Amino acid sequence: MMSKALDRYSSRVGIFIIVIGTGHLILGFIENWPVVIDILQSGVINTVNETPERYSFYWYEISGLFVLYIGFILQQYQNEFKKPVPKKFGYYLLIIVTIGCLLEPVSGFYFFIIPALLIIFVHNKNSPPDGRGLESTD
Repeated sequence: MMSKALDRYSSRVGIFIIVIGTGHLILGFIENWPVVIDILQSGVINTVNETPERYSFYWYEISGLFVLYIGFILQQYQNEFKKPVPKKFGYYLLIIVTIGCLLEPVSGFYFFIIPALLIIFVHNKNSPPDGRGLESTD
């Protein structure tokens, strides 16, 4: 029973990460709306280095875009190959999450614990145990 539920959720790891990235982007704009207005009024181009607030907003949003990108890649992999993400990526994600939580305990890094553990602990009879399978079949 538990295994079926985990398998169902693990097939949507990419979507879960996309939701985290989308929330990150939206929260960044909501929390920094005055900074967004300031950047827009300054003409956008080459304006983020003018203040620490603008620079912080820029990196916050860029990191959110990278999270979206990773989510789309993982979901595309799962959709195309019909197997779980290789375990090594779950371990990499868990290492990043651990470092992020230690360096910034009050943050959203905790959201990534769930997809990391899903990647690590979900087993599929059809996937090789060594994590191979990222090679293109073209």
